[in-house]
Amino acid sequence: MAIKDRRDGAAPLKKVFENMIEDMGLGHKIKETKVLECIPEFLGTAIDRKITERYIHDQKLFIRTNSAPLRNELFLIKDALFQKIIGVVGQGVIKDIVVR
Repeated sequence: MAIKDRRDGAAPLKKVFENMIEDMGLGHKIKETKVLECIPEFLGTAIDRKITERYIHDQKLFIRTNSAPLRNELFLIKDALFQKIIGVVGQGVIKDIVVR
């Protein structure tokens, strides 16, 4: 009599979690959170300290600052920041960046 392997039909834990997140509809929200966490890495801590608020609404990343020169600088590097975000989380999470 052969001993049956307990792992027959078992799925890797990573796949189980990915399926659970997809079934619950949380995949997009997790990607949005990842974008918000990566902003200090992309811009640097000195610039990040000057940002008063950042959030995502309707696939737009809103960045708010009280510093006019920083606002202008963020506006100039908006396309490069957008490309870095796409590189991390892929297409479809963010469609635009709004600097206020």
